[in-house]
Amino acid sequence: MPSHHQGLSTIPRWLSRGVPRKAPASEVLTASRTEMYQALQLFYSHVKYVITVMTSIVAATIAILGLTEKFGLSFFPVWREIAGRILCVAVPTSALFAIIVIYRYYDVYLSALLFATRLHLHPSVWRTQGRHPWFERAVRQACRWRSVRSDRGFIFRRAFLAPCYSFVQYALLIVLLAAFSVYTGRRILSIAGDGAPTMRRPSVTTSVERPATTAAQAWLDGAGRSA
Repeated sequence: MPSHHQGLSTIPRWLSRGVPRKAPASEVLTASRTEMYQALQLFYSHVKYVITVMTSIVAATIAILGLTEKFGLSFFPVWREIAGRILCVAVPTSALFAIIVIYRYYDVYLSALLFATRLHLHPSVWRTQGRHPWFERAVRQACRWRSVRSDRGFIFRRAFLAPCYSFVQYALLIVLLAAFSVYTGRRILSIAGDGAPTMRRPSVTTSVERPATTAAQAWLDGAGRSA
């Protein structure tokens, strides 16, 4: 951790490479922190939107199926098959793209965090404004993760190999919602397959055979009366 005694001696070279030589102005420091907060807010807003849409699709589909089964509408088997395919195909595909998109937003936030951290790593700034918990945590992680050699390595390690942080947690939540959607869709498709109507086999008796049967029955009735 840097201090007014150590300077930047304990900071990894890839992180200290971007520290400005002159102390940044107060407006620049404020702008860097504002950019970081806005990027994090954008990430959380998109995560909230994705999770809301996914849970709404699953809940609405199950609710409509329940109402359709209760009132016994005629198109229920067809709707079951459509809903099952939506849950098995559309929702998991949307979840995959959603994870990719929220990773982009998380990448923007971590890039803003590294930029703001470098500005606050200047010795004169660190003594007065640099003791932000997020900056200290970023520096501790950079010192601890010795295999990281660049900004991209830090972002990848923070996003995918640190399960206590938000991106991994929300990505796992989206995966669980997609898995539940697939399970529900397969159950719906299996029920729809079991409840599909079966076609009746046509009768073997033809219109040509019916008159002969009627004549034979009449002859037997006449023979019985004459006896």
